[in-house]
Amino acid sequence: MSAHAAGTSSSVRPEPCSPGNDLWLIDGRLVLFHWFTGDGEWAGHEFNEDSVTVKMVIALFEAVQDRAIPHEEFTI
Repeated sequence: MSAHAAGTSSSVRPEPCSPGNDLWLIDGRLVLFHWFTGDGEWAGHEFNEDSVTVKMVIALFEAVQDRAIPHEEFTI
């Protein structure tokens, strides 16, 4: 197992773990999950106000934002 996989290197930040579903974070208090089948068909949705779930999504967005390229530096 590599140091990265084992989490033993202090210089390697773990990648954020994202939900396997499309989602919207609404007003920092509500998550709307969208579900799709394996072939891309719509399968439904769920609103979730559970504080643990909302905090996980907020932490995910913050972790991704920390890794993002600032808009003024982004080029195609």
